[in-house]
Amino acid sequence: MKNYRRRLFRVLTVFIKILFAFGKEFKLIRKYGYEIAQKKMYARHLKCAKDLYSVSVELGSIYIKLCQFLSTKYDIFPDPYIEVLSPLQNNVPAVPFSDIEERLISEYGDYNQVFSYFSEDPIAVASLGQVHSAILRNGEKVAVKVLKKDAEENVDFDFAILFHVIRLIKYFNFISKHINLPLLLDEFITVTGDELNFFREIFVAEKMRKSLSKISYLKIPKIYKDFCTRRIIVMEYCEGMKINDIKDFQSINCNPEILADRILEVFFEQFVFTEWVHFDPHPGNILVSPGNKIVLLDFGMSGEITPDMSVAIAKGIVAVMNHDCGMILRILRGQNFLREDANIYTLFPMIEFLLDEVAVMMRMNKQSIRTFDFTPIKKDFHKLISSDAMQIPIKWAYMGKTVATLAGLITLLNPNFQIYEQISKYVGKVIVRMPQIFVESTGNEFIRFVQYARNLPERLTYLLEDYERGTLIMKRKSEFEQGEKKSKRNVFLFLIIAFPFLLYILCKILSII
Repeated sequence: MKNYRRRLFRVLTVFIKILFAFGKEFKLIRKYGYEIAQKKMYARHLKCAKDLYSVSVELGSIYIKLCQFLSTKYDIFPDPYIEVLSPLQNNVPAVPFSDIEERLISEYGDYNQVFSYFSEDPIAVASLGQVHSAILRNGEKVAVKVLKKDAEENVDFDFAILFHVIRLIKYFNFISKHINLPLLLDEFITVTGDELNFFREIFVAEKMRKSLSKISYLKIPKIYKDFCTRRIIVMEYCEGMKINDIKDFQSINCNPEILADRILEVFFEQFVFTEWVHFDPHPGNILVSPGNKIVLLDFGMSGEITPDMSVAIAKGIVAVMNHDCGMILRILRGQNFLREDANIYTLFPMIEFLLDEVAVMMRMNKQSIRTFDFTPIKKDFHKLISSDAMQIPIKWAYMGKTVATLAGLITLLNPNFQIYEQISKYVGKVIVRMPQIFVESTGNEFIRFVQYARNLPERLTYLLEDYERGTLIMKRKSEFEQGEKKSKRNVFLFLIIAFPFLLYILCKILSII
């Protein structure tokens, strides 16, 4: 009980500081606007974030996991929290081997009957687990993931503490009307519960190993189920360099540009065509072996991709390429990105503006990922996701973090990676494997064309009147604008579908003239 009270006091103290910092920020936003408020509050948010970081490292597993979770909530937490807490995604303090050995004894009894050798030094450390190399009695080298002792011992206490802290904070209206705290806690408990369940991780690893087996250059370690328990996973030990060790790639006959393409393909396949996605692709979880082979490790932080999510991703890619703001809003509504009282009509121009910015920045296949500057749209995007109309469901928040991590890896591997060219290639894959997406997109274009065709005679009448008055102004579009418009749709297919209506329009023009 004494330990519980001490932990409660430490956590409550930090969250009260964060609470009052948010209260001050909301007042400044009302008075000065979002950007000025962020600048004025940066130093205070930074101090609160550092305090939360320190307490989390001190109290251990669940709170480190909490920081990792909060660092994905771009729609709630300002930049200082993301900057300070994000390193805990990849850099977690190790626990002493005595704690690991105690776990081994509790699970196996005499663990020397299972392993002929067990390394005391970890090869990887996560928030809830720690990985050591070992050798089975039959001589096979394996990697052993062990659930940390403190992660399981304090989990009920720590969830209770967070429940009481949030129950207190939600009575402050200036917080509760902006952030759904009970939902946030539910999401965190769900994510953490999944990672504490090693049987789930074993299941996901086996599923992904099967679903991605057709990718010849990808290896997912085999699980030795006979030696696994609820708290220990024994898997095949895979050799390789970390994916960010580019300077050493030549020694194992690897080309970073090829690896960049392959990393994108592996994760695109997961996002759109399989049931599960690896949500933690940091360099420690992606190894490179000779011949541009890729090894994917650690499936504790993985999520299920439902069929409707896969379709939403595919539709979203096509919608961005076609500059279809209406489809994007429908996707956001269908995937619960929009709050119940959200006004779609106020969001439409914001999304359209963002799409325009992205299209201009990409310069239609002339921009490499190295020169692609996200700075102009970062603030606009943050305003959009921080607006009262939007929220980020946890299943999508982790996908956003995954995409950001992958973008960093791809930039490192191939600074000349052509963004638009690659996106176009995968749009083609979507069309081949999900033709209904293309049909729907083409159908929307066709409907807009019909609506335009119905109004064209009236438009032409106004055009001729302007011509007769001498007020007609002709403006030639730039090559870039013409190229952008041409690249958005399949012209040949469109003309086939629209041919009867083109004849109708031609007849109308002739009759007017």
